Amino acid sequence: MNNDQAIKIFRIFVSVTIVISLIVNFTLLVKVNQLEDEVNHVSYYQHDLMNNVNNQTGHMQTVLSEFKEEQSWISRINMDVNTNKIEDGEVQATFKWQVKELQTDSEVVFHYTYGNSDDYIEVPAKKIQQGLFEVNVPFEVGLEPQWEIMNMTNSNAEQEMSKQAMEEKMIAEERQHTLKYFVTVSHGDSIKSGEIYTDHLGHLGTSFYGIIQTDIHIDKNHLSVNLVNRDVNQSPKLIVEAYLLKYENEKFLEEEVIKLQKEDSPSNTDIRFFNLDSVEVYDDMRLIVKVVYSNGEVFEKEVY
Repeated sequence: MNNDQAIKIFRIFVSVTIVISLIVNFTLLVKVNQLEDEVNHVSYYQHDLMNNVNNQTGHMQTVLSEFKEEQSWISRINMDVNTNKIEDGEVQATFKWQVKELQTDSEVVFHYTYGNSDDYIEVPAKKIQQGLFEVNVPFEVGLEPQWEIMNMTNSNAEQEMSKQAMEEKMIAEERQHTLKYFVTVSHGDSIKSGEIYTDHLGHLGTSFYGIIQTDIHIDKNHLSVNLVNRDVNQSPKLIVEAYLLKYENEKFLEEEVIKLQKEDSPSNTDIRFFNLDSVEVYDDMRLIVKVVYSNGEVFEKEVY
């Protein structure tokens, strides 16, 4: 009887312990959920606060810019580009601005430099109405695709060096299409110079032939070439053929076809994908990609 009573007491103790444990766990779960809700609320509040700060900062920057322009003696220079003759490799740019502090017989001159030249060309401004001036300047633009090249190797050091070399090359090529310009107003012995503006006109030629992304994947003994012709629906011309030209230093070795992957390039997409695998790696290797467009134009680019 004593044993039965002891077992009964033990069962009651276990039951009470389980009930207490359930109550404690439930309480903890409720508190954890409450804490999680509070954390989410704080996170949302911080996010909302940051958005408000960013919005206010942007608004203040806009107000300051407008105030600065209102207080300036000259307005912003607006550029409008006419691309009607772009197929001939030429565009006509019209620049307009307002001089707010203009004296009688003042001379207003537009200065610009384009490409690799550091020498500014002077163009006398044409007066449209009181204080409002303009100039028309023709520019030659290269009708060519925009190349985006990435060389990927197993060595992080080699990959970083290759990336750095390509970036330096892209910066140099971008400079060829860089336009800088400003306005001066002179009267007697006094002269005022406005802010120097910078624009890039390379995208005008790119819009004609699209973007070519070229990825070179290199392992120890072989490499593969992936060529992606992007934005083909926005360009009037398509790549129809692609080739890999292999050199040993300056010595030409052979030409391999980079095949169009038709199953990955249906006609209604914005991308055409070309691929070449299992190209043997050798010493003093130079690689050039050659593409042929639907209008017969051919472009080449050194990619390695």
